[in-house]
Amino acid sequence: MSRPRAQEIPAAVVERLVRQGDDWQRMKGNAKDLGSDHFRYPTDKLVQFTVSGSVERTRAEEKAGVAGDSVLGIDLVRLDPDDAAKGGLYNIDHYFVMRAGPGRYVQYGPIRNDDHWVSEIPNEYLECDALAPEKP
Repeated sequence: MSRPRAQEIPAAVVERLVRQGDDWQRMKGNAKDLGSDHFRYPTDKLVQFTVSGSVERTRAEEKAGVAGDSVLGIDLVRLDPDDAAKGGLYNIDHYFVMRAGPGRYVQYGPIRNDDHWVSEIPNEYLECDALAPEKP
């Protein structure tokens, strides 16, 4: 597997996505919740996304040739009927975010695992709590 694309991501985006705690509990949301153009996906095809992470309790990890303090995992689930011939109606792209210094974060991805094309959304993506809306 080649090293995934890297892109700096604003601290405000990371903190918003992990704002509900620091226990790495998977949460789900929709395109409006994501509210960012830091992920490369066609917005009209996004069904949902899930996130888990912690700014306070990072995880030392190595993924796809990148090692460091992981603060966030993101899975984007897209619906694309054109992909049915490749193995399923849905695509799942995985991203991860590493701390790059105080208040600095780098997002890596998309990573396509064995579960990239699926015919239905896996239960672990459906059976998790929804992100609460941000307070104004």
